[in-house]
Amino acid sequence: MLKNHQYGWVYDDPVDPILLGMPGYFDIITNPMDFSTIQDKINAGTYQSVDDFKDDVYLTFRNTMEYYTDEDAQPHIMAREMMTYFDTACQGIDITISSSSNGGGAHDGDSTIISHLTIDSPTDHLLLLRHSSKCKTVDGQCTVTPYCDEMKKLWKHMSCCKDTECQVPHCLSSKNVLSHYRRCKGPCSMCDPVMEITRPENSTDNGHSRNNDNKCEESSNNEEEESNNEETDYELDVESMTINTSDAVYEYLGRFKGLRDGVPKDVVSVRVHPSIAEVEDFSFRHCKHLKEVVLNEGITKIGDQAFIGCTSLESITLPSTVTEIGVFAFTGCKNLRNVSLNEGLKVIGNMAFANCKSLEIIEIPSTVAEIGKKSFMKHVIFVSA
Repeated sequence: MLKNHQYGWVYDDPVDPILLGMPGYFDIITNPMDFSTIQDKINAGTYQSVDDFKDDVYLTFRNTMEYYTDEDAQPHIMAREMMTYFDTACQGIDITISSSSNGGGAHDGDSTIISHLTIDSPTDHLLLLRHSSKCKTVDGQCTVTPYCDEMKKLWKHMSCCKDTECQVPHCLSSKNVLSHYRRCKGPCSMCDPVMEITRPENSTDNGHSRNNDNKCEESSNNEEEESNNEETDYELDVESMTINTSDAVYEYLGRFKGLRDGVPKDVVSVRVHPSIAEVEDFSFRHCKHLKEVVLNEGITKIGDQAFIGCTSLESITLPSTVTEIGVFAFTGCKNLRNVSLNEGLKVIGNMAFANCKSLEIIEIPSTVAEIGKKSFMKHVIFVSA
């Protein structure tokens, strides 16, 4: 409930005063609280009553309001709104405190699913998923790809997994690829080759047909049912697939709906797919190994908290089409020292570059009409374009 609020992400994790540039935080706040700590206490059975749970939720918001005493400060406003939202939500309903340990995350053995593989190409990833969903062979008998059985295990896991921060290898990235594939209208460098390979010979369909694809939320029995669909057979060019454990370039296809984080945490280099118009909220949050990001022309917005905590990122160049940088977009990118803002940019959100300690000088385009509160550290020198 609370995490789904537009400001819920602010309270997900314990406050890091260094990352967020909040000096003296622990001198003022002697009893910190956040949603993840509350969830840990629920899982551990710490709460003896619903009132104890409510007290911690209110404490989370009161701490923010106590630190930001100015009632017009954005964090104070957000905390006050969250408190009102929680008050309203609690009226007339019974709250049950239950552990999330059985909430559909990793099952025993799932963590071993193809954990040694990194699939560099989204097209190859999609082909492997599609093949394994339709292949009728069992127990390592598939002659098309040696990864078929492993991918079937992944399908079975995804059919039950509801964990929005699942740590099972390839679970979130597979949902990401499939989500893009289902909504893609083409032309698309990832999807078009798949459709060419999988389209029946007599088909006149020039669009992306999704009707026979597995859905992550369906039961694993659909794999067997769908394998009976008549479809022209196709071969996977396994030899040409880039499957390794090196630092691959990750192609960003948008964040799967409902996920707090959009990409694997160990990603080093990212290329945004040409079809993407917005780097969505939270997409690269706390990707501490991320060093390189290539943003395509056509992107119009860098979402809220999109790159927060990317401590290895050293430079970023915005394409000419970007008009808005969201709140906390690059907060805590402590090694970010080269930022190139584009003409046409209009809005820089609150704390967009807060605690970017290495950023010393920045050129502000003439088109910028709004710079939010504490968007940059005090030592930053502004230069007009």
